[in-house]
Amino acid sequence: MTKVEKTFPAGAVIFHEGDPGGDIYIIKSGEVKVYQARGGNEILLAQLGQGELLGAMTATTGTPRTASVKALTETVVTMISSKDMEKLLKDIPPWANILIKDLIFRLKFMNEIYIQSIGAEPGGKGQHDLLRAATRLAKGILANARVQEKEIDGTTVVDLHSSFSPLLDIFLAEKELFLKIYNLFLEYRLLELKELRQAGNFLSKEELAGLETFHEMANQHLGAHAQQKKAPPTLAVGERKALWDLALWAKSQPLDATGRMVMTLAECENRLAQSLSRQHIIHVLQRASAWNLIHLDKADVRISFRPDTIRRVVASLNLIHALESESSPLHQAG
Repeated sequence: MTKVEKTFPAGAVIFHEGDPGGDIYIIKSGEVKVYQARGGNEILLAQLGQGELLGAMTATTGTPRTASVKALTETVVTMISSKDMEKLLKDIPPWANILIKDLIFRLKFMNEIYIQSIGAEPGGKGQHDLLRAATRLAKGILANARVQEKEIDGTTVVDLHSSFSPLLDIFLAEKELFLKIYNLFLEYRLLELKELRQAGNFLSKEELAGLETFHEMANQHLGAHAQQKKAPPTLAVGERKALWDLALWAKSQPLDATGRMVMTLAECENRLAQSLSRQHIIHVLQRASAWNLIHLDKADVRISFRPDTIRRVVASLNLIHALESESSPLHQAG
């Protein structure tokens, strides 16, 4: 194993958040701070010294650095390259490799939750508490999924149990709450976007993409609320159902090479007319176009859309509405 020593003067950045990961640094002498930059502020995660490790969280995954490290005093480190780390990890028992990945996931996720708590809006419980909890759960499943991927018959899948169960250990005090939210994920089909699930209860890439969409949309919604702005425009319940049914039908039809359904506007209107009045349809299509759910070509009188994209967004909108309704004082009183 090749070891390289490097010296960093006080104030020097050893690596930045977002830099390629993989190499590990052992602090031989000196002191460093580990931090993340958020909103022009530095959020301190740790202060480390002699004998401690830097970069361990990305050593097994090869993902970008999750934080920046700056030398507080002149610091000497011993660097172990990512290639040497790969060789080292191959030589340890499989159970030890799983344990390392699990510990790294927990540390990364707790750091993320800590960062989120710093930026959380002040005040007690409110209408958005369930939605915030749901974004944490979605983020946790996604973060853990990155270290749980496996190949089955040439398809990349993620074991749902392996992705979800560690979160219940981390949030033991909120276990009942997270189980409730997880059941809402299932009820609103955020985790049921794939009709045929593989044996073993695996998450598909499409379902993971659905969680990504929900996480992004929910954060936009919460951000607008925190800044006292209007939440992004939504679609009415009947409109969401009509678009969902359209996407479900399209999944059973031939799609083009990019996975898109292309049809004439008249064909689309006939399909939507089963759920909506014809006078209402063009307005729904215009709003769906504003959401980037469909591409409306007025000149060619054609529309195109990706069925999976519509289902992800509609499922997310349904879930956001349900989570806010669940936690509203009116709902609780009823």
